[in-house]
Amino acid sequence: MLMIKSLLPVLLTAFWHPFFVSVIEVNHNKAEQSLETSVRIFTDDFENTLKLRFPGKKIDLYQPNAATDSLINTYLKEKAAYRDWE
Repeated sequence: MLMIKSLLPVLLTAFWHPFFVSVIEVNHNKAEQSLETSVRIFTDDFENTLKLRFPGKKIDLYQPNAATDSLINTYLKEKAAYRDWE
């Protein structure tokens, strides 16, 4: 019963707070001495996020163009960063 009471606030806030899931996979390519990055994002959530971030811009991820690609690159550079810890 105590566990249910402690989880109740978390479960209730889940209904009021939207959450988004994305996966970023980073692999080291030894032969090329580079990092290869793959980003998987739900298309409709990402499109809505881009429209909020870049108001007034025409964004259609199902029929992208060079301008849309540029906005995606800008957004990902703002939100994802690599750090060299050495």
